[in-house]
Amino acid sequence: MTQPSFSFKLLLAKNPPSVIASKTVNRIRAETGESFGRQGKRGLGMLKLELRTKKSPEYIGRKLKSFFGQGGLGLELKEETPACLTFEGGGGYVNASLCEEGDETRVDLVTQEWDYQVKEFSSRLG
Repeated sequence: MTQPSFSFKLLLAKNPPSVIASKTVNRIRAETGESFGRQGKRGLGMLKLELRTKKSPEYIGRKLKSFFGQGGLGLELKEETPACLTFEGGGGYVNASLCEEGDETRVDLVTQEWDYQVKEFSSRLG
């Protein structure tokens, strides 16, 4: 039996950065004991956001660490390179990829369990 897959995109209209959010639910998995089909499972959701901003990758990296890391939400910084930061904690994660494209920086944010906070960070970044 194949698992259902749902995908939708949400366009948040804000002046810089432009935010395109796409939330994909890959599987339906139950944590509450509700049954879904034979497996009795319900899905884990994953949020992906793409931001474009005039701010530098170094600035964005500092903001990511202060918002999600110690002094912010308290997530553990598991991986850090100039182009990628990964935070874990609370049963989920936040992964940020930073890419300079001309005079802009593209920020790709992927999260599980921290959807609200990632959206809040993206709105504050502008």
